[in-house]
Amino acid sequence: MMRAISQDCLTFQTPRLVVKPMTLEEQQCIHYHASSATNASIPLGEHYLIQDTVEYITDMLKNDKQVYLWGIYLQPNNTLIGSIHLSNVSQIHRHAQISFLLAEDYWGQGFSTEAVACVIDFVFDKLGLNKLLAKCFIEHYPTHRVLQKLNMNIEGILKRHFYLNGIFHDVTLYAKFNESSF
Repeated sequence: MMRAISQDCLTFQTPRLVVKPMTLEEQQCIHYHASSATNASIPLGEHYLIQDTVEYITDMLKNDKQVYLWGIYLQPNNTLIGSIHLSNVSQIHRHAQISFLLAEDYWGQGFSTEAVACVIDFVFDKLGLNKLLAKCFIEHYPTHRVLQKLNMNIEGILKRHFYLNGIFHDVTLYAKFNESSF
């Protein structure tokens, strides 16, 4: 039996993708994408072992009261090519944070932009939030491009914000506002 990580996530469909809740059984795919040399430079850190990925998912679910985790599936074969994580959802302050991961073989084809746009619509239209935040390492240009294409604006630089592989990294903080909530 496939158990969904995020029980209340919606499924979104575009002409090329299905964005739907991931299952715990798909942790091997999450591990594969997160353990690539290039993706290991993102804030979730390196996943050397499958246990690293299991611990990441378990901690995420335990520490965040309202967390959403979607898989990005390429049609027509339903191939899992990435994930989107919505966390720190605050109905009181009406904001949340988004992060995403895409297998390197699929970079540069607009898949991240397409998938994340679906979740942005969900955040503003269904959850009724006012602000969506995203963080990325200053040196990770592909993520900057995706966030800029989604009309997210730089709010600032978080100095020495993430500690990864023995080094502190500066992070760019992006935000997008729900224009209909003004």
